[in-house]
Amino acid sequence: MTNTEPSSYDSTIPTLYDETHRGIWHMQPHVASIGNLVSLIAYLQHHEPSSDGSFAVCIAGGSGNFISKQLYESIPQSHRPELKTIDTPSISFLTGGEQTALGTVFVPIMLKDANSGKRFCIILHAYVMPDLLMGMFISHPNWIKTRTYAKDGDDYGCDFGSGEIVRVKGEPFRSQHDIWKQCQAVV
Repeated sequence: MTNTEPSSYDSTIPTLYDETHRGIWHMQPHVASIGNLVSLIAYLQHHEPSSDGSFAVCIAGGSGNFISKQLYESIPQSHRPELKTIDTPSISFLTGGEQTALGTVFVPIMLKDANSGKRFCIILHAYVMPDLLMGMFISHPNWIKTRTYAKDGDDYGCDFGSGEIVRVKGEPFRSQHDIWKQCQAVV
């Protein structure tokens, strides 16, 4: 028998960073990147059993955090963060386009500690976007203190407020040609 219930959150996974009560506000939220190069793989705290909950994250220039409507709506309704529609600014993109945010959420995501291999949770204030190129876009987070560039994936040194650096390993660099070949293999 297949389990059709949404995954449940493992309460042993620590929350290392939470923007819920930090008074997050962006004067001019925008994406100052083409925003289609995967920096990290993150995981939804709650997801359908047919998925491992993983999604692509781009970390680059801009102001604000952004989550795609598709990713937001993939969170089971019983666990989906409340969409607040009071703040729906027009978001500009480096590519020249604009989109109107559908609202904001405090979304829990999980990352993996590169040293221990254990997952931990961070909760980010994010604008829900109708047509984002990937699951999530994070603009210059103040918790990333170091970034070491490497062909096998960037290494991010994160301080979530404790003064301790937590290493998060990024995704290996893939050329546009490699991505195109992978997409062609799927078709």
